[in-house]
Amino acid sequence: MGIFDFLKPKENESEIIKKLFPSLKGIHFKSISTIPKGDSFEKFFNSDIDGKWFFSLQNFAMIFKSFSDENYEKELNDLLNSNGLDPNSMSEESSHYYFQGADFKIEKPKSPGINLIIITNETVAHQEVVKLRSFDKLNEIEVKWIKGIDKIYVGEDALKRFNLSKDLKNTVLYFKKDNEEYLLIHIPTLNVAKIIINQIVKLNGVDNDFKKVSDESGWEYLHENNNMVVGYLPEHQAVRINHIGYEIEISSNKVKPKERKILTHEIMTKGVFSFELKNGDDIDVFGQRHTLFYLTEIWDEESEEWIEEEREELDEFHLTDYDKGYKFDESDLYDFFEIEEDNDPEWDFNGSSWNWCGIEDEDDYDTREKKWNTFKNKFPEISSKSHFEII
Repeated sequence: MGIFDFLKPKENESEIIKKLFPSLKGIHFKSISTIPKGDSFEKFFNSDIDGKWFFSLQNFAMIFKSFSDENYEKELNDLLNSNGLDPNSMSEESSHYYFQGADFKIEKPKSPGINLIIITNETVAHQEVVKLRSFDKLNEIEVKWIKGIDKIYVGEDALKRFNLSKDLKNTVLYFKKDNEEYLLIHIPTLNVAKIIINQIVKLNGVDNDFKKVSDESGWEYLHENNNMVVGYLPEHQAVRINHIGYEIEISSNKVKPKERKILTHEIMTKGVFSFELKNGDDIDVFGQRHTLFYLTEIWDEESEEWIEEEREELDEFHLTDYDKGYKFDESDLYDFFEIEEDNDPEWDFNGSSWNWCGIEDEDDYDTREKKWNTFKNKFPEISSKSHFEII
């Protein structure tokens, strides 16, 4: 049921919204408007800069407000202080930064040109957002090892004929590759994916046999039982469900390899080079570090996980922006800035991520190397001091 389905005329809207955010402080609930304006994303979220808080149900129950440049950070810090949240506790997802409260999240979207604070309750979702879709133009397939999904379609055929993000969102696609059998569901955001994963776990568990396991490289919100593994792949914006039983059917004597050697792309986000110029000025330059590592991993029978044994750095570059801009090496700083002698730039960062080049767990060495090179080569070489982002 959507939230507006039970906002009846005789009911107090502010009290209902308060019940959705029971522990949230620093918001005057009686002044919240339930009628944001605008026929586009920008107009919708910029309808009243430095004005009212608004309530809406886009994907989830949310309260949001747009701010001017001069008031944005102050208002955010005041809100964090009112709720006892540490400003240094900020976490990151692909589309936003967030601070986790008791029953809500305070989010800072990454959308450029918008100073927005969004407060969400992810347990209250619009019904259409978490509903799995049927699509009569696709070829349906019967999959017996999963319950509770009415329509499953042949994945390879679907991707050949339709656009994934435009046509196939919330559609369950089936794939079989070598000794793997799995389903993919294109879901753009983790919060929606969590609800769908919870539904799958509830429908397919036996005596609560699903266990939440530690996230692996590239995976979030992982759950598994003896029949399947289900989790979210944020880089691919997809819920993936691996059928464990398929490998058992292929070979009952299947033995996991004891050692593997792989490439992995690691990113140290929000990095900054700090150094002193010859004229005495201190300067900070943005430099997000991307590194390709060659890993040797050993299979641990007890934990049933791959454990890193050795790593070797194969390639590296920095970016002048978060996910765009120009690539450069640390040595380029000396070419474009008059750095004081014996004062090498100091570099620091406060975020980490993996495999933005599109590496997937099943990729072999050559495929991973190709994806890294394609990703690296899409950024132009830095050629001007003006290309740097000086903070």
